[in-house]
Amino acid sequence: MFCKEASSSLQTLNIAKSLSSEFTKPSALVNPLSAGHRYKLFPRPIRGRCTVTASKFDIDWITKDNVKKIKVKGIITAKQGLLPSVGVTDLLGVSLLVELISAETDPRTLMEKDPVKDNARRVLLDAHGEDQYECVFDMPEDFGPVGAIRVLNQDLKEIFLKEMKLELPDGSVTFTFNSWVAPKSEDPTKRTFFSNKSYLPLQTPEPLKQLRKQGAGDLARQEP
Repeated sequence: MFCKEASSSLQTLNIAKSLSSEFTKPSALVNPLSAGHRYKLFPRPIRGRCTVTASKFDIDWITKDNVKKIKVKGIITAKQGLLPSVGVTDLLGVSLLVELISAETDPRTLMEKDPVKDNARRVLLDAHGEDQYECVFDMPEDFGPVGAIRVLNQDLKEIFLKEMKLELPDGSVTFTFNSWVAPKSEDPTKRTFFSNKSYLPLQTPEPLKQLRKQGAGDLARQEP
């Protein structure tokens, strides 16, 4: 009988041990004070260096706005059409939108640089019936030589553009137009005029090549 009771007690003890192994020990996060790991609630900060990297494109883009700009004055000599001036823009002295196109390619995009633009305002009408329009451009120092000029006639009548004189830091440059420009109500396409400087085919700046192709396409679409 004694052996049976001892055997029964031993089996009960083994069962209790096996059941206790099925339960995990309480986590220190449940009762950290009793576990003696109070410091684990507040882990130490990780010490080290934080490195920020940027590509050349990002750097160029950030520094783009920091490029110094210079004032470039332009004077356009023009002659009005036969119709009287009745447009609101003409009454305000603002009839022409003028854009300067760089002959250099943007090194970031390998495409045409962003043009600089201004609205030309009529400032003088002489005895010969010729108008003078004045505009002032904020040109970045790294803009490069002006290779072309785009013009949009915002008046209600056509206008005859003779020439434009740019007062650049290294001297004056004159663009010869001698062309009628229709109002944008009739033709919304900007007219492009190139500088008098001639280039060999292989030496023509890429932005000017693209403008010439675009101009040829515009003329082809206008033909009947």
